[in-house]
Amino acid sequence: MVVALILIGLAGLLAAERTGVYDGPIAAVVVGGGLALVGLAIIVSGLRGRTAGGLTALAIVGIVVAGPAAVADDARWGDWDRWDNGSGPVQSIDTAVTSRAVAERGYSFGVGDATVDLTGVPLTDDTLTVPISGGLGDVTVIVPEGAAVVADVSSGAGNVTWKVDGKNERSDGVGHDRTFTSEAMSGREGAEIELTVEVGVGSITIEED
Repeated sequence: MVVALILIGLAGLLAAERTGVYDGPIAAVVVGGGLALVGLAIIVSGLRGRTAGGLTALAIVGIVVAGPAAVADDARWGDWDRWDNGSGPVQSIDTAVTSRAVAERGYSFGVGDATVDLTGVPLTDDTLTVPISGGLGDVTVIVPEGAAVVADVSSGAGNVTWKVDGKNERSDGVGHDRTFTSEAMSGREGAEIELTVEVGVGSITIEED
C-alpha cells in the first residue's frame, strides 16, 4: 500500500507538471513525501505490535536517494536540454568517450543507468580523472586493456564487480567502500586512469576491453 501511494503521488505530480498546473520540484517532493509516509507506516505497524519488515528497507532506499533528489530539485522532467554531458535527475547514460576533457567533466544522474566506455580516450603521462555518481541505478565503466587504472568505488547498497586483468572480483551487500588497482599500476601517482564511482543503490562494474 505504501509503495502504491508513492507511485500514485509520483504519477499525479508528473501529470500536473505536464499540464502546467504544477511547476515545483518532483524528485525531492516524491522522496520526501514517500519517507514521511514510510515513517507513518512504521509507527502504525509498531502500534499494532508488528515489525516494520520491508518498510525498513524502503526507508533506507529513500534516505540514500534523498541527496540526489534534492540536487535535482530545479529540474524539469521533460526538459533534458538543460542537462549537458549526461548529467540529469532521471535518465540513462550510454556513451563512448573519445575526449579527455569530456571524460574529466564526469557523469552524474539521480535515477537510471550509466555505461561509460573509456577505451577510445587518448592516454598520456597525465592521470585522467573520471568522476561518476548516481543515486539509484547501475554503473558500468569500460577501461582499455592493460591500462594502469585505479578505481575508488562506494555504494550504499548493491554489488561491486572488478573484471580487469582476468579477475572477476565481486562483493554484495551494503556499505561498499573499496579501491581497486590494475596490475599495470606501479603506484597511485603512475595511474593513467583514476576513477571515482559512487552509487547510492545499485551495481558498479568496472571491466576492460
